Amino acid sequence: MNIKGGLIFFVLAIFSLPGFFIAKNCLAAGEIIISEVAWAGSVESSYDEWVELKNNSNSEIDLSGWKLEATDGSPKISLSGIILPGGYFLLERTDDGSSPAVADQFYSGSLDNDGEHLELKSNNGEIVDSIDFSTAWGDGDNVTKTTAQRCGNSWSSSAIVGGTPKADNACSSSEGENISPQNNNESVPVFRFGDLLINEFLSDPVEGKNEWVEIYNPTGATIELENWYLSDGSGSKTFLSNGFKSGEKFFLIEKPKGALNNSGDEINLFSADGNLIDRIVYGDWGSSTPQNAPAPLKGFSLARREDGFKNGYFNEVFLPTSAPTAGFTNKIVAPTSSAALIEKQVVGDVFISEIFPNPIGSDVAEEFIEFYNASDKEVNLTGWRLEIRNGKQLEFGKNFLVAPVIKSKSFFVLFRSQSRAALDNNGGHLELFRPERKTPIQVLDYSEASEGESFCDTEAINIDQINSSTKSFLINALAINRWVWTEALTPGKGNEIKVKNRPPKIIFSLADANLATGTPIIFDASDSVDEDGDPIYFKWNFGDGTLVESESVGHIFLKNGEYQVRLEVGDGKSKSFLEKNIVIPPFTPIISDKKIISPTIKKIVNYAPAKESEKLVSSDTPSFFMAASKELAETDLKSFSALKIGTETQVQGNVWVEPGIFGKQYFYVSVPASPALKIYNYYGEFPKLQEGDLVVAKGEVGGGAEKYLKIKSAQDIQKISAGVLLDPEIITDNLTVDDEGRFVEMAGVIKKSDGKIFLMSENFEVRIFLKNPTNLSPSDFVDGQNGRIRGLVIGVSSGQALAPRGEEDLFFNQENQAPEALKQIATATLAVATPTAKEWVLPAQNKQNKAMVYGLILALGGLLVLGGLLFREKMRKE
Repeated sequence: MNIKGGLIFFVLAIFSLPGFFIAKNCLAAGEIIISEVAWAGSVESSYDEWVELKNNSNSEIDLSGWKLEATDGSPKISLSGIILPGGYFLLERTDDGSSPAVADQFYSGSLDNDGEHLELKSNNGEIVDSIDFSTAWGDGDNVTKTTAQRCGNSWSSSAIVGGTPKADNACSSSEGENISPQNNNESVPVFRFGDLLINEFLSDPVEGKNEWVEIYNPTGATIELENWYLSDGSGSKTFLSNGFKSGEKFFLIEKPKGALNNSGDEINLFSADGNLIDRIVYGDWGSSTPQNAPAPLKGFSLARREDGFKNGYFNEVFLPTSAPTAGFTNKIVAPTSSAALIEKQVVGDVFISEIFPNPIGSDVAEEFIEFYNASDKEVNLTGWRLEIRNGKQLEFGKNFLVAPVIKSKSFFVLFRSQSRAALDNNGGHLELFRPERKTPIQVLDYSEASEGESFCDTEAINIDQINSSTKSFLINALAINRWVWTEALTPGKGNEIKVKNRPPKIIFSLADANLATGTPIIFDASDSVDEDGDPIYFKWNFGDGTLVESESVGHIFLKNGEYQVRLEVGDGKSKSFLEKNIVIPPFTPIISDKKIISPTIKKIVNYAPAKESEKLVSSDTPSFFMAASKELAETDLKSFSALKIGTETQVQGNVWVEPGIFGKQYFYVSVPASPALKIYNYYGEFPKLQEGDLVVAKGEVGGGAEKYLKIKSAQDIQKISAGVLLDPEIITDNLTVDDEGRFVEMAGVIKKSDGKIFLMSENFEVRIFLKNPTNLSPSDFVDGQNGRIRGLVIGVSSGQALAPRGEEDLFFNQENQAPEALKQIATATLAVATPTAKEWVLPAQNKQNKAMVYGLILALGGLLVLGGLLFREKMRKE
């Protein structure tokens, strides 16, 4: 090859690199599909329509600028949002009551029951997918309310009434690839995106503290996390072990491998089988910076607005907080007392605070965009830019657009009649820029606008002059997004919230332990709420001809069998329904001295709890409820595990683990020679307690394999005396299942292996489990050191482990190291093979885009080749 040829080859190689990276991001046919359509609505309402999209690719895709349109013109949906690799994107009509899953976007306009032809178009107008049911819906049913679902290359009716929104379609094995993995092997749980959530993390700790990532379990179900892992932007993986026990909702990972970048990074959570379960991108990481969550300041964590909250982009879901709560419920605390200044950290001094895209009547005269100056100084908007996607780009002080001066803590309203800038009624995207800046300080996306409603920022509410509708919204709403639609327009002043009426949210439960013929069963709907604060009514239909109007009720079924219990809850404007099928087993007679004792039932009795002012108990009330007014029997701790779930009782014991040590919602009591007992309260409400306090607690038995006492409030605990501290039991042999719940002390040698900590002697090998949220970390233990450790014996996947409460349970010999014999035992028992690297991992501290690194390597290689050719040519001439 001559020099000319070498130069051509090198230039082509260099210029091909951008094409390589562009091609990598191209969308192949079939990667985004219309996966399921609930065209018939639901059994509750024909308005409950929804459309599900699925991402079959290995990359996340920004749907901004995409459209889903019916060829007859309705619905016509402008999409916005991120659809994750292998994930789903749910479009719901009207509100979030349309399906059991959480919507990613809402739309208006109905699907025609006689059929539709839907087209999914990318941001360049290309038709990515389409379904043609224009003559009739061939699948799904308007009577049974089954959905039309895609199975492989064909469509069918869902086998499940109501469909499978944001989950694998319920296809048969002969229909295609969209078979739910759980149907193939029910003994192996399959986890999907969103089953667990990255709830909070600390990426830039203060001196002496560690980075950490908190995982949230929305259901509180038992989940084994062995071989799950976190990965960051550099590709570093942190493998997990242990997991969630029943009722536990928080799991903490300290010092993840690779170290999180302070300026920006990504965190991914993968299940053991490699499924992406959750993802968060923050700061300046990646290409979608406007949607990234903000990079938190030093000592701040980044947390979801509420535990498990997940509606919106990363920057809408996560907020920085000066009060990190590792292992506890998230608490958003601003760096100052002024709520409006939260925005100063996130988007700047001036920000958009309200928009009005769709006025009643003429849009030209009434449309507006409102700005707020949160700083302590007036701001001149000369040079500030506002860009509206598919619309006008404005710069204040240019092209006859006057640049206003906004006073401190004041508003400025830009009407369409002044700017000639139209806001799309079908949804849109706005970006606000400081002068001479290329990166926006604020990005605002909005969905289709209902006529007469503005889109407003809840952080721009005037708390000092709050009106009744706004106060009701803030108090009663279950989940408050940063931006909400409101019927109360407030151009030029603090925002007010007045939302359309929302139907009540129904929650009802029953005591499963009491399901039996002739036995009173409590049906409790007291947790049902109305987000508008309206008074609500309750109507029960027990499926046996009995109708009752009460919030909570006791009911007796005279015959065994399956009953459909239906509850209606309304607020006078709208109503909600919830049904549960319950199976009542036959009555089991009690055999005593060979005589069968059966109950005598004269009629069905329904019990509604009496008001506080009512002192008398009706003679018709079953004796089951009469007992509730009597003093509860006391159960000793040794016998507690034998009680049935739902049994009401009281216990007495000394506080051994104080509230907040192992978890916010529970603490432990114990007495000598008895296992410790967990006292649980959902809201974490307990009186002030210290180790050793003697207490009496009243409640009911809850739990599963591990039973605990469930109390309703702090008033259910009575402190008897200061008591005495309990001495642990000395254990010198291996732990067994019979030891679980015991407060013990063990002595041996510390051995650290593969991120785990063990205590070893000639007689045992015990894992030390650092239970969250204690302040202990692996760095508190030194390999080969003699130690005595106290703690609670708990069950883990590998057997039993010892969980210390904190530093007070660790006793180390700082001078004498372990005898050589014990060291050899520890080394032989815990020796592990060094893993072989399967891929070249980039240095964690570099954390640059891998593709760029590979491109640089290719470029440097090309330079070396070219240099060699030049040298060879020079030598040939000489």
